[in-house]
Amino acid sequence: MSKEFINGIYLNRNILNWMFDGLVLFDEWGKLLFANQAFLKMTEYDAQELKKISFNDFCLKLFDSETNKSLQEKWPTETTCWVKGKLRTKRNRWLPVKTTILNWPNMLGESLGNVLLAIPVAVEKASDQWQVVCYAMMNALEVAVIGVDAQGKIFLFNRSAERLTNRSYEEVFGKDHDEVFKIPEKQQFLRKALVEGKEVYNQEMDYCWYAGRPGSFVFNACQLRDGDGQIIGAVMLIEETTEKRRLEYEAARAETLMVLSEVAAGVAHEVRNPLTTIRGFVQLLQVKLGEENEYSKYLQLILAEIDRANKIISEFLVAARPKEAKKQLVDLNKIVTETLLLVESQAILQDVEVTKELSDELPLLELVETQIKQVLLNLTRNALQAMPDGGTLSIITYSQDDWVWIKLRDTGVGMPPEHLNKLFSPFFTTKEGGSGLGLTISHRIVKNHGGTIQVESSPGKGTTVTIKLPVTKGGN
Repeated sequence: MSKEFINGIYLNRNILNWMFDGLVLFDEWGKLLFANQAFLKMTEYDAQELKKISFNDFCLKLFDSETNKSLQEKWPTETTCWVKGKLRTKRNRWLPVKTTILNWPNMLGESLGNVLLAIPVAVEKASDQWQVVCYAMMNALEVAVIGVDAQGKIFLFNRSAERLTNRSYEEVFGKDHDEVFKIPEKQQFLRKALVEGKEVYNQEMDYCWYAGRPGSFVFNACQLRDGDGQIIGAVMLIEETTEKRRLEYEAARAETLMVLSEVAAGVAHEVRNPLTTIRGFVQLLQVKLGEENEYSKYLQLILAEIDRANKIISEFLVAARPKEAKKQLVDLNKIVTETLLLVESQAILQDVEVTKELSDELPLLELVETQIKQVLLNLTRNALQAMPDGGTLSIITYSQDDWVWIKLRDTGVGMPPEHLNKLFSPFFTTKEGGSGLGLTISHRIVKNHGGTIQVESSPGKGTTVTIKLPVTKGGN
């Protein structure tokens, strides 16, 4: 116990009585000045009875001979030396305790007397166990917890906070919060809770300055007060919900696709039947009127539009209910190379440089080759369409842990943030004449292969598409 703490608590005896540890103060002449409620309850004496006992007789009367001897040998000392022994109660019952005697100095270092502390062993064990439980619970939380004292010094910083901020507990403990973290005014929730009493509940933000990155985050902050209502600090909780939001979006999109799959077959047949009839009669008219007639170009246009409608219906069916196909062990680099050959001429015409970095150490993957090729073809064509005035398309493959990664980067026009969340939604498109089903189909195919597909893009900075596919045992 520090000198400052001893001096401080004697000025306010209420604090002494809030303590769980037994505490007794003696002046420099050995007169008992004060015994807190914990010590009185522990020994079953009242304050007036204890005040009749001098410091020299106190240890003899209240402790067994072995404990008294150990205390005399280790006292006086500048450091805290605890002694385990037995304390005699008023009813002559022996209570196992851990005890020590400290010098009680004033601000100049001059002795004002002595302080005796006593902690029942059972209480000490329970307290230690409770601290261990609290510590474990705090560090098990997936929510970052940051606490400051009344002066704004950090005293609480759990493991989630370490992961979020990339700082260790040892780095920040005891330091001023505002010096460690340079947080703008709009996110100064902890400081406002401490100084102004402004508490925050479920405040959602799309950027966390503690982490230094965008995402979805929820903040909660409140003051900490003691039993007398005095402010002793503030605590803030930061929960990152980025992954949760993504999963919610995925679930909503999956639900939409389930609904689509239920109606897809019926709608497709209902629409295709009259289209087939119309196409048949148009072809019959072409035969009746001959190739050279004033309506020939109109009839040809009708057939083209019917074929385009049929193509959209086919894509819609694939998006809603992709065909089951047998997977085989295939070389992903071979699929990438063959796909690039299909778009090579378009890339040359648009002055787009295509580069590839294909790892030589990729394991074989269990894939439906035609489906993965369809995904890559959709993505490369989208990339080329985003670079009408030329640019660079890079394709990289590599393996890490139990996954194979494919990254497609273009230097095209990019996309605004509001488009990214809609990319895999059916019929969403920014291209004139596009069906809005290409990426929906691609996402479904990758998902059916146990993989993931993510898109990063910024206006004017291009787009990066990342595909992760799992490595199966047979491919290693």
